[in-house]
Amino acid sequence: MTPDEYHSLHSIIQDSISGEQRDGRFRDYLRDNLPGLHHTIGLPDGDGVLILTSFTIRYLETLPDWFEQMVCLCRTAGISTRILRRVFRRTFARAERLSLSRGQPLSLEALLPHGYLCHRLLEEANDRLHFALGIPLLPMDPQVANLVVRELIGEERATVLDRICRRAARDFDDIELASERVVALILARQCHSATPGRWPDFAGQMRIRLLIPELEPEAEMLH
Repeated sequence: MTPDEYHSLHSIIQDSISGEQRDGRFRDYLRDNLPGLHHTIGLPDGDGVLILTSFTIRYLETLPDWFEQMVCLCRTAGISTRILRRVFRRTFARAERLSLSRGQPLSLEALLPHGYLCHRLLEEANDRLHFALGIPLLPMDPQVANLVVRELIGEERATVLDRICRRAARDFDDIELASERVVALILARQCHSATPGRWPDFAGQMRIRLLIPELEPEAEMLH
């Protein structure tokens, strides 16, 4: 993607955030649906609607920077990001078309599945490169955050998006790098690891957690 495309990605996200600050559509959506939110999401005491709205905004805001750093580090190592960039470009081009057709920025609710798809693709790519290189390319741990967003957008939609991510992430399988490329990659990665504030664990920082259901007594006795 070009610098203009990164800027466009950032602008689409910021427009949705600004729209939420004006009209609170996502907060209204959460207020209507919070009682039915899956029981595995544990929220801290306080205004659950406000907590989840803040979480969602932070989740979307980091996406352009995380994506740009992934592309830059892969370029340093000579790893192709063609499929990754294509998915991001097409995903947010679709979001932009939806926004134009409606004559207003997408609500956070409407934009969140697009953000989930791209965050999950970064997670999949990072995990596969970790396996190939012995270190994660980016110092991020978005698993819990992605699982929380999965509940917000719905299991059925998330399953479809997960399938797209896994298919696209195959591009990062079976990667082998020359030793000088690995050294260059490690040196470049250190710059990003030294700025932990850029790689927040959103869920952990906001004390949002996943509750693991207790096993039924019968199930426990089988093991």
